[in-house]
Amino acid sequence: METNAVLIPIGALLAGVVILLVAGKALSTRAKGWLAFVCGLAAMAGTLYLLPRVIQNGAVELSLFDWDAGIAFTYHVDGLSMVFALMATVIGAAILLYCIPYMAHEEGTTRFYALMLTFIAGLVNLVFSANLLVAYVSWEIIGLCSYFLVGFWYKQVAAAQGARKVLVMTHVAGYGLLVGILLLAARSGSLLWTDPAVGASFSTGIFLLMLVAAMA
Repeated sequence: METNAVLIPIGALLAGVVILLVAGKALSTRAKGWLAFVCGLAAMAGTLYLLPRVIQNGAVELSLFDWDAGIAFTYHVDGLSMVFALMATVIGAAILLYCIPYMAHEEGTTRFYALMLTFIAGLVNLVFSANLLVAYVSWEIIGLCSYFLVGFWYKQVAAAQGARKVLVMTHVAGYGLLVGILLLAARSGSLLWTDPAVGASFSTGIFLLMLVAAMA
């Protein structure tokens, strides 16, 4: 249970997405908002649950399974991961709470809250994942959610234009991240950033490629 607890924040957020998609039509706008907020709060609590374990052990690691060619789906939660995960869940929960009255009279709130929960889940998965390829997929999910959230009021010209700009910026940066990851994998033979061989394979060029992604 100690290591499986890594999945609690992501699981709570994705559970909210599933409930919204299945039962969204039966829920009022405010009920959907409260549901999303409770899931965000559960994700924050799950992250806080990990905090003393990370402090005590230095890190919490969970390996789910190995895919083809030894590609391991592994989570590695250390102090830095906790900082960013807490930022994502605390700020995310606060935004969801604010959105309950703000979105009370809007249409399409099932889509909005599902996107918000997926966005936060993507952030947590990004900082928890030890597998660079899984981290890249999380990055792309975050970018797509950003696109749909910025363009939520897509009938407004400014919103549609802003969404297109976000899509271009995040995807161009994402390609830089992907190239950097593939170069690291080719040099080190591993996709786990916790593998010492990956750190030894880092170069200025790879750093610059990943810096482009970080600045997006």
